[in-house]
Amino acid sequence: MSSIDLFKRELEEHAFRKKARKRLIIIAVSIVLLVIIIIAATVGGLKRNDNSNKSPPSTSTEDSIRAVCEVTLYPDSCSSSISSLKSSTNSTSNNPEDFFVLSLQAAINALEKFSSFTHMLVDSNSNYDSLSKSALRNCESIIWDSIGYINMSVVRFEETENKLSPSTSTINDIRTWLSAAMTYQETCIDGLQEFSRGNLELTEEVKTAMRNSTEFTSNSLAIVTKILSKLRFPMNRKLLYSEADGTPSWQLHDHWRSSEKHS
Repeated sequence: MSSIDLFKRELEEHAFRKKARKRLIIIAVSIVLLVIIIIAATVGGLKRNDNSNKSPPSTSTEDSIRAVCEVTLYPDSCSSSISSLKSSTNSTSNNPEDFFVLSLQAAINALEKFSSFTHMLVDSNSNYDSLSKSALRNCESIIWDSIGYINMSVVRFEETENKLSPSTSTINDIRTWLSAAMTYQETCIDGLQEFSRGNLELTEEVKTAMRNSTEFTSNSLAIVTKILSKLRFPMNRKLLYSEADGTPSWQLHDHWRSSEKHS
């Protein structure tokens, strides 16, 4: 065999080996890709199954506050006042009983601010007649009575050993005191209307200044009446979401719920 023939054979063998290596590389890469695809599909399936068995994600503080405040007549002022006080504390609790205490503090803060406002009106404005000034002074005095009743509610609730299950007497006392606090605030306006000799501008000015305190007190009364009073009974509390729009709401589950519907 000539040297030319040997050279040609070596070239052919080299080309064959080169093609064989390419085939092996392609096969190896294909196997690796196939394994990756299988692993990805398996992990994805496990994640889907795991997610389906998991509980809903933890509820945010804002959602919890909105859920508690939805029972009030003034949910917006309720949420904003509680959120504001909540952000200034280090508490991580999202329980309704903690939000109730914050709602009481919001009412006290608003009433103290209103009391300072009425005091300023008496001292800084000489255009009011003596009866109007007397009504304003009386208003300032009874507002402190209102603050006193709310403070009594705070102390009584804070002294409750088990805030998750306050006694009937505790709930009734707090509701009575908060109702009295609201009555005193209404009395302030009634006195102005009666003794300010038709000074509607003064009455409306005081009403506007009192709006926060009346709303906040009303919010506290609604929370203790519609939520905390339900905690007297053993139950599981959950913050659930409406399937329709995702709105959070406190669900109080116990065997009395069904009987309440028929009472």
